[in-house]
This record gives sequence, structure tokens and C-alpha cells, in this order.
Amino acid sequence: MNADGRKVNPGEIESAIRTLHPDGATFEIRIPKVKNGPPCRGYFDDPALAADFAASVSGKAEGVYITLNPVSPDLLARANNRLNTGKTSTSDNEITRRCWLPIDIDPERQTGISSNDAEHGSALELANSIRAWLHSEGWPDPILADSGNGAHLLYRIDLPNDPDSTALVKGILEALAHRFSNDACKVDTAVYNASRIWKLYGTLAAKGDETPTRPHRLARIITTPPETAIVPTDKLGELSASLPAPAAQKPSEVPTRPTAPSRPDNFFGRVNQAAIERPDAWVPPIFPDATPYHGGYRISSESLGRGLEEDLSITPEGIKDFGVHDMGDPQRGSRTAIDLMIEHGGCAGAQAAAFKLCELLGMPPESFGWHCAAIAPPPTAQLENGDLTPPPWQPLNPFEMAGAKLHPKCIVEGYLYADLAATIAEGGTGKTTVMLYEAIHIALGWPIWGNRIVHPGRTLYVTAEDGKDILSARLNKLMEALALTDEQRQTVADSIMVWDVSGSMVKLAELDARGNLKLTALADQIVTAYHDTGLVQVIFDPQVSFGPGERIVNDGEQAIVTACRRIVRGLACAVRLIHHSGQSNARGGVTDQYAGRGGTALPDGCRMVTVLANARRVMTTPPTGFDLSGQDSGFLLSRPKLSYCPPQPNIWIRRRGWTYTYFVEQPRDPEAVRENDADKVANFLADELTRGRKYTARSLEAVCSLKLPRARLRAALAMLEVTGRVEERDLPAGERKGVKKTFLYCAATFGAIDPEKSTDQPASSPFAPPISIAPPYRDGENGAIDRRPSPPPSLNCAEIDGAIAAQWRNRASKGETGQKNVPAAAAARGENALVDATANESEIDWD
Repeated sequence: MNADGRKVNPGEIESAIRTLHPDGATFEIRIPKVKNGPPCRGYFDDPALAADFAASVSGKAEGVYITLNPVSPDLLARANNRLNTGKTSTSDNEITRRCWLPIDIDPERQTGISSNDAEHGSALELANSIRAWLHSEGWPDPILADSGNGAHLLYRIDLPNDPDSTALVKGILEALAHRFSNDACKVDTAVYNASRIWKLYGTLAAKGDETPTRPHRLARIITTPPETAIVPTDKLGELSASLPAPAAQKPSEVPTRPTAPSRPDNFFGRVNQAAIERPDAWVPPIFPDATPYHGGYRISSESLGRGLEEDLSITPEGIKDFGVHDMGDPQRGSRTAIDLMIEHGGCAGAQAAAFKLCELLGMPPESFGWHCAAIAPPPTAQLENGDLTPPPWQPLNPFEMAGAKLHPKCIVEGYLYADLAATIAEGGTGKTTVMLYEAIHIALGWPIWGNRIVHPGRTLYVTAEDGKDILSARLNKLMEALALTDEQRQTVADSIMVWDVSGSMVKLAELDARGNLKLTALADQIVTAYHDTGLVQVIFDPQVSFGPGERIVNDGEQAIVTACRRIVRGLACAVRLIHHSGQSNARGGVTDQYAGRGGTALPDGCRMVTVLANARRVMTTPPTGFDLSGQDSGFLLSRPKLSYCPPQPNIWIRRRGWTYTYFVEQPRDPEAVRENDADKVANFLADELTRGRKYTARSLEAVCSLKLPRARLRAALAMLEVTGRVEERDLPAGERKGVKKTFLYCAATFGAIDPEKSTDQPASSPFAPPISIAPPYRDGENGAIDRRPSPPPSLNCAEIDGAIAAQWRNRASKGETGQKNVPAAAAARGENALVDATANESEIDWD
């Protein structure tokens, strides 16, 4: 069974394998993205055994794949009829022959999600159109299949695995894409390589989280022709040659944005060209697991640690990242050597990448035409007063602009990038353990909260709070809960370093003897010490321990931001600051980017802000299935600031012992939320008015039973006032105190009873009513809260009333009534006076 209860039939999977490999050939089964586990693969010549393995994995991974074309039988020695986690997978030169022409029709949608029914149906419709047209051109009938998200056509061919066949298949796909691709669906032109892996029919396509509108579906063969005829070679050639030649561009249409590959006469273009001609000089140092391939190299997605379906190819013809070509990549997977140095070599920009390539090629930059001394690495030495010497005028270099990136290296998709980040949480939330949990996943390349790891790597954890022994013990508990193998535990141990500075005064910024703020050498020392260790993140826990203290709030935070940016630029990694939330924000469940205590310089300076709010205090409804038992803890992970990707959904995380379970919050219609909140407030006010209780907008914010954050409560009140369901009315004459007072009145049509017109009278009682302080009412003119106590009550007894008035006057004369500067005459008359401004609000009877 797969995760959602749909039956996976090993017999159907075996039948599909025998259809694709009818002659008992050797093939690879690959699972590039296992949920909560590493990628795996295996080689098989036994379809029944392969089907059993595939069925056991289906639903536990995004997809199960098979090589369409037969592989060399020698590869069985890598994993003989079994699955393992080896990094080496099939390359093009290990395919014995081309047996299938694959046509993949994929609907256009956002990356990382399943298709909806309309998108899915559009792909199947386009596949039928392509099949019908090819039939009219004399082609035999193909296999028509449902990929789970799109559609497949498979035509039987019989070609050698050589460059001519590769060019032929590539031309066919481009011709079909030119003729049939539209805004809704695309014919994938990148599936021409001989070692292409293909969705294994009978297994579940489980891309992203399943939702009612975007379900996970089984990949299945829809129709198979009675006889699978081979497409004649001349038909293949005719279709490949039918692609129109590119139209000549008018001079005004030629792109003016210079790029290194298209401008071999500039410095960056010459460096790229030299790198393509001599890949042996720079590829192995950057990609140790690269394997020789067509005069160049091939780097598997597994060795890149990203778990994608396809690999990175570096050949004399160019560089292509097949793993991202169909995932919304702006360059459709095309790359230059400089691009790879930025993405995988730790270089911060085009200039640094080009200089690094020059170093690996053993040639000075000047030999490629570098003569612009004005564009040099920025100076690192600071003057004694902290200023930098202004450089000479430096006009922008168009070629460096061409290689610049809009966003830094992505470490965790939709979550963490190589820039400055803050994680905000109240004390006791378990944020340190969460950081360790995430560091384990980044080391192993496992997804974090459903977000894939793009760049696995090492973590430097600088702690000024808990000691190294405590953090090591927590790591051990987490690894036990994750059931890591000995090999995985060793990987984690090699990938996480804890630097314990608790008890010392290690700072990123501090005050000098004269009280001036200055940066310390710590940031530069970290860059120097760890520049070649493969760090992807540096964590400072807690942030407040590494600055000058909270006496100079924003300036101190800005100094920390500046120091951390030196680390970001020097190591091309993320720097994460663990920050405590403000007391009132924590109690109120605030989850915006300013939830931390202190100033605004830190969240404003960070490019990513994550807030961990105690789930028991958050005033929103958790997703279905999220529940906390007595021993559980939980928090809401929100990402109010993400500068390099679209907004991401909230995640509810439950911790049970050392195990974490997460639930993704589905987006809700904002208008429906406001209407629901408005109904809740209106019903509350109507019910309270029947009990004689009145509220102002401000006093309503103190009502905990509503469980509405301040912003949502105010939005609900605004909606109620605009629609006329709630209005502000004057208090009855007997309840007014001082200047004009108002209260929120809920219209009678919604269940409220006008207190001035109500005929219901309370039952008489022989006892005197208790003396209480009236609720604070909003002043109708300036909105201030009046905290004056009620006047001494009248009990309709002259003797008692006279005694109370005398006592009041006596206390007022001695200053014991909590009044400030009250005229004696007013006190003698028993009139209300302002309560001492220092009185605690909790001592006032709000009802």
C-alpha cells in the first residue's frame, strides 16, 4: 500500500518493466528523492524482483524511475538485483543501445507540486494530438501512458548509442516542441540523452504534498499497441529535419545584455572558453565524484546532494544541468564554468569565480585580458576609526553585471539561502534543539520540513549559552530518534562543529574604552579559519551574547549585522542569529518579523526571518491532525520575511520526545477569515450586552476568550462597523464619568438587547450590592482610557451613606484614596478622581 491507501500492484509494475525491456536486458531502478532518507538505486535483470523493490518504495518517495534504454550488464556489480544508497548511477556511455524515443508532455505549473485535474487533462489531450499527427505521417502506434502529472508517448526505435543518434533524437524533440508546445503544456526537449530515467509505471507520482486539488496519482500505461513496431529511420530523419532554422534577428532585436558564452572577446567569455577546453584542470577539484563523459565530465545529482532526477553534464559542446532544466530555471539548465563556480564552488560573484578558474587553470587573469584594476576585491583592512578609504571612481562593468545573480546560493529551498537569517523564539521553545535537528538534515541532504536541500554541507555552531557537552548529548538523542546508520552518524559528526564560547566574552561587536562602537576581529577570523571547510551555515546562539549589549539597541544590532555580512561574503554561507522574542510578543503569539525583543535593525538587516511561536499561545487554528498531548511541545514556524523566494506557508511542528512531526498549514481565504472573526466578535458582544457588560475597542483586546490577535480583532471590528452590525454609542447617563463616554453596541437584529430598553429587571436582594470599580471606558474624543473608580455607592440609608461619605472625605484629606492632586472640594463632594497612574491594570475589574 502507498501512503494514501491506493493499491500498488507489483504485478502491474513487473508487466511495465517487461514492456520496456522485453529481452531480459539489464536496467537501473533509481529513487532520487526519498522522503526522510537518502537517494538510492540498484541494477536489475530480474523484473519480478525489481517490481517488488519498487512497490515497497512507492509512496515513500517523490517517484520511482527506470532507465528506458538497456545498460551494460557489468553494472550489476554495483548493486546486483537490490537497492542501495550508492552515488554512482548510469551515464550515457554505459547505455548499450537506444530502444525508445521518449516524448514527455508536462503541464505548466509551479515547481515542486503535483498537477491539478485540468493541467493533467491538458497534457493527456496534447499527447493524443501528437499521436494522431504522427500517425498521419506514417508512424506506427506508440505506448500512451499517464506519468501521474502529465503524459508520455514511447515510440520503439533501434539506434546505436552514438553522437549522431543523440543529435537525431534531440532534433525530433525540438521539432515536436516547436509544433505542439503551448502555454498550458510543453514538450520536454531535454529528455534526449541515452541514459534518461523515466517514471516507472505502476508506482506513485508524489511530487510535493498532496492536497484535494493536487492529488498524487499512479503512473500507468494507458494503451499498448498489439505489436510494437519500430519507427523507420527515414521517418525519424524527416521529423528531425523539419525544425525551422532560427529566424535572423534584426539589429534592434539582438539582446543587448552581454553574456560570457556569447562574448568570447571579453574577459569572462575567454575564461569560460578556456575552462570548457580544459575541464580536467578545474572539474575534479570542484566535483571530486565527477566521472568521465563524452570528452568531459558528468556529475550525478546524488553527488551534488540535491536528490533531483537528472545530472550535470560538462562536455566540449557546453554545460547543461539536466536536474533543473524543466523546473522553472530561467536558463533552462544551461550553465557556464563561471556559473558552476558560483553555485558549487563557493565563489561570491562572477569576478571571484573567474579569478578562481584562472588559478585552477594555472593562468593569470591578465592573460585573458583582465586590465581593469579599478574593479578589484574590496579592501578588508579597516582604519583605526572604522572607516574605509573611498576608492577611485568605478563605473559599473557590463560583463560583471551579466554574470551577477539576483539571489545568493540556495541551501534549503524556500527556507535558507547564503545570507543573513534570524530565528526568533521565546525561551524554552526548544530552538537550539531545532537548529541541531536542521543541521543533521543539512549534513545528510535530507529535506527540512518538506523543503529540499539544494546544497548539503557543514555547520559551525557558536554557542554562548549551552555548553558543548549539552549540545553533543542533544545531537546524540536526535540521531537515535532518527535511527541513523553508523555511516550516517559519522557523516553528521564530521559535518557539525560546536564552538563553545559560554563563559567568555567573545563578541562580533563591542564598545571600546571611549564608549565607541566597533567591530571585533571575530568575523574575519572565522572566514580565515574555515574558508575551505565546506561550511553552508554559521549559527550564533544567542545573538544578544555577541553584541555590545542592549543599552544601545539599534546601533548594536546593526553592528552585528555588519559583522555577519563579512562572514556571508567571505564564506558564501548562511549566518543564522538565534534571537529571543519580546515578552509581550511571546505571550501574544506574535509571528511577524518584529517579534524579537530589542530594536528593528536586526530584522530589517536580515534577509530571512523565521519565528517559532509556542503552539499553545498562537491564536490561530492548527491544521487537521495537529494535536498536543500532555508531554508534547509544539510551535508554529512562520517565515514572515523571505527575500529570495515567494511567501511560504506556515508549518506546525509537534515535538514528542526527540521526534518531530510537521503539518503544513493550508492557505485560507483572507475574506473568509475576516468574516468568521467578525461573526465571533459580534456574537460575543451581543451575549455580553444581555449580561449588562459593555466594552470599548481597547478593553475588548484584553478578552482572552476571543483568541484573536490584535490586528485581526481590529480588522473584524472595522468590518462590523462598516456593515452596521456594531456601532459606537454613548453610555447611559448614569454610567458616564467625566467627559463623554462611549461603548460598542451590537445591533438588536443580531441578538443583542438594548440595555436602555430592556424590561428585564434583576431580582431584588436584601443584601447591598458589592462595591466594585467600573470597567474602563474609551473617551469618545481622544480615545484614552479613564481609570476612575466608581463613586461611593448609595444604599438609601442616611446613616450609612453619611458614614461612607465622611470616610471618603477623611481618606481624601490624608491622600489615601489613590488620587493625585484632587481638589479637596471635589473629594468632599465624593466625585470620582483619577486612579494613580502607577496602578497595575490587572488590579482593575475589567468587567
